[in-house]
Amino acid sequence: MRIFISGSPGAGKTTYAKKLAQEHAVPLFHTDDLWNNQGKRMLTHEEISRAIPLDGNWIIEGAYYLPDYIRRADKVIYIRITPLQAVIRILKRWTQDKKFRATCSFSRLLALLHTTFWGFFLTDHIPSETNIAKHYKERDMFRLISANAKKVEII
Repeated sequence: MRIFISGSPGAGKTTYAKKLAQEHAVPLFHTDDLWNNQGKRMLTHEEISRAIPLDGNWIIEGAYYLPDYIRRADKVIYIRITPLQAVIRILKRWTQDKKFRATCSFSRLLALLHTTFWGFFLTDHIPSETNIAKHYKERDMFRLISANAKKVEII
C-alpha cells in the first residue's frame, strides 16, 4: 500500500495520515522530516529514497511535492479547505501548540499566513512534468498532483 496525502496548510493531513497508518499498519512518513535544517534544503532524491523505499509500503503526508512518490502511489489523497479556513487553523495551531510557537516567531507566523493565503490564488506556472521535490504554492501543488498521480481522491 502506497498512499501520498497532501493538501492545504492546516487541512488535517497529519491527523488523517496517522489514523490511516494505524488502521492499515503501514509506516507513516512526514515530508517535514525530509527537510535538512542544517543545510536549509530539501533532502536529495537519494537521501529520501534511503529513508523511504520507493517500492515499499508507506503513507507519506505533507505539503512537499515528491514527484517519484506521487507517481508511484496507489492513491493520492488531497485535502482541500478554503484560504480563510487555512489561516484560521494556522492561527489556532500557533496559539495552542507551544512547540509550533517555539519554532515560529510572530513575524514568521505573519509571513506564513501571507504566503499561505496568496498561495491559493497565485501560481509560479511550474511545468507539470517537473521532477523537482520542494514546497510549491497551493495552486501549483494541486495541479502537479492532478497531472502526475495515477489516482487522486479529493476530500
